[in-house]
Amino acid sequence: MTKRSSTCRHQISMILPVMIISFGCGAADYETKYQNKTMGIENILVRNQSASLRAKPPADVSCFKNGQAANEELPAEVGESGICKSIKAGAYHTCAITIGGPIYCWGANYSGQLGNGTNMPRSEAGVVNGSHLFVSIHAGHSFNCGITYGGIGYCWGANYYGQIGDGTITDSYEPTEIKGNLAFIGLGLGGGHACGLLEDGSAHCWGRGQYGQLGTGTTSDSYEPQAVAGEHRFTQMAVGRDHSCGLKSNGAVYCWGRGDHGQLGYGDRNDQDLPTQVKGGHHFEVLRLGELNSCALKSEGLAFCWGEGGFGQLGTGSSLDTYEPWAVAGGRVYADLSVGSGHTCALEADGSAFCWGYGFSDDTAGASLAWQSRNEPTAVMVGHRFRELGSGSYRICGLKAGGAAYCWGQSSLGHIGTAAVIYKKTGYASP
Repeated sequence: MTKRSSTCRHQISMILPVMIISFGCGAADYETKYQNKTMGIENILVRNQSASLRAKPPADVSCFKNGQAANEELPAEVGESGICKSIKAGAYHTCAITIGGPIYCWGANYSGQLGNGTNMPRSEAGVVNGSHLFVSIHAGHSFNCGITYGGIGYCWGANYYGQIGDGTITDSYEPTEIKGNLAFIGLGLGGGHACGLLEDGSAHCWGRGQYGQLGTGTTSDSYEPQAVAGEHRFTQMAVGRDHSCGLKSNGAVYCWGRGDHGQLGYGDRNDQDLPTQVKGGHHFEVLRLGELNSCALKSEGLAFCWGEGGFGQLGTGSSLDTYEPWAVAGGRVYADLSVGSGHTCALEADGSAFCWGYGFSDDTAGASLAWQSRNEPTAVMVGHRFRELGSGSYRICGLKAGGAAYCWGQSSLGHIGTAAVIYKKTGYASP
């Protein structure tokens, strides 16, 4: 178990999706470790061949563009100021972390998931309370967690299963420290549980345990982190609504939790309360989980998905569930994936975005087709180039190389980020 250092809590390397900045305390050593351990479910893969995804954003480009209203067929730019380094989408809210560490959130706030001390929704970005400086932001269904420079984990929002890890089941309207004195290098958040990755590769999970998603060999809830059983060591962790998976250094994926749609990849629909290897003998490099499905990338960039396929979110050309990894149609080479509720998106090395599943059209389709499901990858936001995507329920947010954040999809609770409550359609934009 990796504990936090009390002598150098605030000198560990600062991790950006665009570069690594060292602050001493064994900086070179930490730089290597962080490069080799992608930080959890939502972080962008930094690949040597993807220079366009690694460029530092210019300091004069804002993350948020004062809530400028967009045409219904264009993505919305979201309010206030700052330079974004990462953006994540929960079920009905969105959060972004800016250069320097402040986090901004907007959208639904019924459980305090915006972290501003209230439970009132916002349609423009607002800063999360506290003076914490975070290196990463992670979004679950209706709660969020962040990691500070010293590896300290803080969570806020819904806590009905103990998913914010503070030892209680009381919602928190502002960041609250995760119990256990653990130093995290990555977090993954689901519907009612969360998992964290430590420097030694061990995993800890907490929150809802009904389907065995905590990986402890039981189906009990836990209000604070518990070690995943089996002495496994992972390089990445990913969390879906009620299932969890870990990626090992040899490319093998192990999953546990809810399996009713085959999302565990074992070849059946059974739940599992201990980590078990996904079938097929695949060697993956990137691991991402959605609500009831799982996806991964191989080293050459080919995508595979498994689990629920009812909206075409597996990208296999079918709407059938699959119980083990199945190749995404088209054979495209991707640099990263983002898996949401009923849809999946991917970025090519040049930042071009492709989506499949619920509600996306290609750039030649008419408005009447804009919300039809697609079961194969379809180009979206043609002409735009993104360095990161964050998928939630019925919407997607993208972060451009310059640090500007765009969102599109359903906005009934303001989670697109403009004051208008509208639908933003995809596939029609120009640069």
